[in-house]
Amino acid sequence: MNKKILYPVLVIAAGIIIGLIWRYESKAPAESSANPDQNSTAAQNISVPAKSSTAGSNVWQGTLKASDNSKKGNLMLVTDKSTIYIYTSRDYSNLIGQQVNVSYEGTLNNFVLGDITPK
Repeated sequence: MNKKILYPVLVIAAGIIIGLIWRYESKAPAESSANPDQNSTAAQNISVPAKSSTAGSNVWQGTLKASDNSKKGNLMLVTDKSTIYIYTSRDYSNLIGQQVNVSYEGTLNNFVLGDITPK
């Protein structure tokens, strides 16, 4: 192949590969994990969660609702200071509209759901 043609083709191919890698990496944090019990969250007006009496476990308290944004989660917990989106494959439909305690481990932006129980 002619060197005059080979160089531009390689530059274009490298640009495409770099663009695809950048696009994949920018989407990776927003995708949910393979484990359906591990949850991705998004929150507005982030507040410090209350600690429960169980060591190493955190609890949010609020009203459980069906999510208004399915890309963020299938459930949302509305507290007095924030809205926390939760994605889970477990069925909590009987608790929608009720005051609940949500136990979790981790941080507000990256946590593993423990359980959702009525208050």
